[in-house]
Amino acid sequence: MRGGPGTSDPERVTYTNVNLVSMVFYAYDARVDPAAGTTWLGTEHYSIEAKIPPGTTPAEFHLMLQNLLAARFHMVVHHETKEYDGYDLVVAGGGLKMKKSSEEDSAAAAQPASGPLVSAGLDAKGYPQLLRPGIIAVSKKNSSPFAFHLMARAQTLAELTKTLKDYLGSPVVDKTGLNGRYDCTLDFLRGAPVTMMVRADAPDDSVPYIPEAVGALGLKMVSAKVPLDTVIVDSAERIPTEN
Repeated sequence: MRGGPGTSDPERVTYTNVNLVSMVFYAYDARVDPAAGTTWLGTEHYSIEAKIPPGTTPAEFHLMLQNLLAARFHMVVHHETKEYDGYDLVVAGGGLKMKKSSEEDSAAAAQPASGPLVSAGLDAKGYPQLLRPGIIAVSKKNSSPFAFHLMARAQTLAELTKTLKDYLGSPVVDKTGLNGRYDCTLDFLRGAPVTMMVRADAPDDSVPYIPEAVGALGLKMVSAKVPLDTVIVDSAERIPTEN
């Protein structure tokens, strides 16, 4: 899935070989639960290319995707709140260890993103540098294929939480109560120990999983039942309408 607001190609998206569960998740930013008659949403795959008007915000883009699914696949959905096993993200006992962002970066982060996010060159450790406020995770150098190096510039705890939950594969709720913007880096293993398959190239103990890794930022993850907005797909058509 490439392109869209906040990327280096904000006026075009190219989605190749994606299933509709992924599309619904991205369009609504919510858990997806296909109804009994639409379980094929996770197995059929599509390629989608679309142009986006200049200046489109992420919220407007998500609404455009919702409209696309309704118009092209005649998709009908409704929302329910369901509870899932997850985590509350809180400040650890020793206090927050993240750097407060500069006033200039904080102001820029509140404006629509423009221009590339990362540099073409690499820093002394072999990682790209953030050219503007944003957040990105890249493969960690000389480490397990499951290991990532996260870089965040002028991000809120809510934005950091959203990225972490995507790599953790479990819901995480920001319960820190902090509203400022922060800079940080974080090394972590994708997934959680209970979800990793036992295999020859499994990660070693040199890089922690996310629930442990966030301790380096002065944060802590506490197991909790997390209520989440869940999109129920009531009906959809396998073959989209023609271009």
